[in-house]
Amino acid sequence: MFSGLRDWLKGLLDKAAKNAPAESPNQPINGSVLWLLYVLAAVVLLAAIVVIWRTANKPALPSIVSSAPLPTPDITQDNVLASDLPEEEWLRMARELLAKGELRLGVRALYLSNLSYLGGEQFIHIARSKSNAIYERELRLRPGSTEVSTPFAQSNRSFERVWYGFHEVTPELVEGFQQNVEAIRRHAKA
Repeated sequence: MFSGLRDWLKGLLDKAAKNAPAESPNQPINGSVLWLLYVLAAVVLLAAIVVIWRTANKPALPSIVSSAPLPTPDITQDNVLASDLPEEEWLRMARELLAKGELRLGVRALYLSNLSYLGGEQFIHIARSKSNAIYERELRLRPGSTEVSTPFAQSNRSFERVWYGFHEVTPELVEGFQQNVEAIRRHAKA
């Protein structure tokens, strides 16, 4: 490796010496310049080796994907985003809340699972600034989403009555909401 570098540098210096005027006083300096270039090349090579060695010996960063459970957002807060958890986690939370008799919060978890699912499938783009009406419009404008937009709009109406209107949550309302959740997923996959 060093002999190739030396030959290359010597070729450059020989070419420069041929192009220099014959009476040039630089002839005796060529040997000094050659050694200076050797030292410079050695320093650059040594620096590269040190950088490569340090990079190779760095401890690996911890994996971003972890088996640790995701932190559970406070579903009672209005600032919770559907993208805070994957759709399956929202559904799991909904089942747990409904089983405990917390129907209002269970419906909210189902609603967030709808948004999370549609966002994950690229039907909508989830953002804190969007209202349900904007999500519905975004979904209606997407080609081929008519079968999805109707149950989505129905589940949004139910959610708004329960969450913002404080209407009573009946088992029938929960059953209808769950049917809409299933219809959204069934038609979105088609």
